[in-house]
Amino acid sequence: YIDEDHTLSFTVQISEHLPPQYFIKGFTVLYNTDDNVLVAAPTGSGKIICAEFAKLRNHQKGDESVMRAVYIAPVEALAKERYNEGKRNLEIIISTPDRWDALSRRWKQRKHVQQVSLFIIDELHLIGGPGWPVLEVIVSRMRYIASQGHVIRIVALSTSLANAKDLGEWIGATSHGLFNFSPRVRPVSLEVHIQGLNATDQDIVKTLFDTGCIQVCVMSGTMCWGISLDDGHASRPLVDNSGKCVIFCHAPRKEYYKKFLFESFSVESHLHVNLNASQRHLSDFDLEASKCVAVEKDFDLSPNNLGMIASYYYISYTTIERFSSSITSKTKLKGLLEILATASEYELLPIPPGERGVDTQVVGGNLGSDQHEVLLSASRLLQAMVDVISSNGWLTLALLAMELSQMITQGIIESVFDLLAMEDDERRELLQMSDAQLMDIAKSCNRYPNIDLTYDVVDSDNIRAGDDITLMVTIERDLEGMTEVGPVDAPRYPKTKEEGWKAKVKLDVAVPSEAGKKNFMLCFMCDSYMGCDQEHGFSVDVKQASPDDDSGKE
Repeated sequence: YIDEDHTLSFTVQISEHLPPQYFIKGFTVLYNTDDNVLVAAPTGSGKIICAEFAKLRNHQKGDESVMRAVYIAPVEALAKERYNEGKRNLEIIISTPDRWDALSRRWKQRKHVQQVSLFIIDELHLIGGPGWPVLEVIVSRMRYIASQGHVIRIVALSTSLANAKDLGEWIGATSHGLFNFSPRVRPVSLEVHIQGLNATDQDIVKTLFDTGCIQVCVMSGTMCWGISLDDGHASRPLVDNSGKCVIFCHAPRKEYYKKFLFESFSVESHLHVNLNASQRHLSDFDLEASKCVAVEKDFDLSPNNLGMIASYYYISYTTIERFSSSITSKTKLKGLLEILATASEYELLPIPPGERGVDTQVVGGNLGSDQHEVLLSASRLLQAMVDVISSNGWLTLALLAMELSQMITQGIIESVFDLLAMEDDERRELLQMSDAQLMDIAKSCNRYPNIDLTYDVVDSDNIRAGDDITLMVTIERDLEGMTEVGPVDAPRYPKTKEEGWKAKVKLDVAVPSEAGKKNFMLCFMCDSYMGCDQEHGFSVDVKQASPDDDSGKE
């Protein structure tokens, strides 16, 4: 299909407000070349069509399994919208900046990231905001990956820019791939109302607004008192179905706000100030104080264990430092929950005034979205917590944290032993479940995983004191008639969580320096299902270290 000739037809309406060269020049560069492109045009100008041209070009070059295309949406809502629009078209990976940042950090170990040949960034102008340094980071990282011999085409979409040339040079776009259109060239024009109209003009404006010919009417505070529009009398009983909120600006600020409509603004970098020259560098050692990095010879930085954990799980350095300093070997389940709730990732979920205490009630619709964010972040936060605990050698506490992860995924606590110990008839009479509900329980039981775990100690007859034990562990799920594993059966979890059981890993365990029979315990823990954990004990006969080994160590 790729090698055959095909004719592509694009229809542009005659009423299109943008100049013809918007599509002609854009199509030529996007579809006939592999150059990096920056398209800056007002919102609603059809910039996403330019991304479609680039996708067609990428599809023409090779199979989608080796020519992967990635689309970066600034927010999750836009990502879902793009997914619903394009799921029947060419295959493309849709992600938010945070997700792609976490995925591409270890790009050398991820073959699929190296296979990306088209990288599309929507709403690039958001890098000018203080909360979007991650967008700048992922674009710079993809540019670096491209410089290492991986051919990656970058297509950026943005609103009109005053410094489009600077951003074009940053993403590697030449003058042929730079398109920056004035904010005045809009597909849908804006109506402007100027203060000082006489009575006749006011009546004309009122009539046009009431009939819908004018969609937006902007006026000063004094004009609001002199003109009676329905939008100014909202929330009338038995008349209006809903209320409307209209915001008016101060008259001297009119020209200032008009700049947002008709003039472009420059976009500047907002990466953290510790990357720039500042007077704080002599005493600003937050990462070192958090034990995430080590400073060597005043200039060289090397990551510590906490820093690598924070980077791997994509969490804040303040969170990982709080986990490390707050968790002790005597911490209980309640303490783990309290420490988890103090994570910096939850600081963007403030409690509105008057709602303190609602956390003790059943979560309703008003807090459903907050609960969604809390649960999604809790999974990776708990995994990072397990790594911090394991680094200290606290096995019992690590198992407790894994059990907490199971409870959060399933939305149930493990300590309901009275209900579990009941007879079937007594439990059914107490719960008063219908046949349909009992059928759902039966389906969940059928999906409960049956895990086969086997292990083998390599060269178990020749292990000496001071050596390492090599343990080969194989994990596989018994499908029991199913053709595929499918997602985790967790109806209360807000997102689909895929199961992954088949694995073969190699574990190296340090052997004590004393000879003799040593007992070990191999623990298998699941982060999603409760009750499928396994423990396997095994013994190893450790021999005395040979004299040659002792002399070599000296």
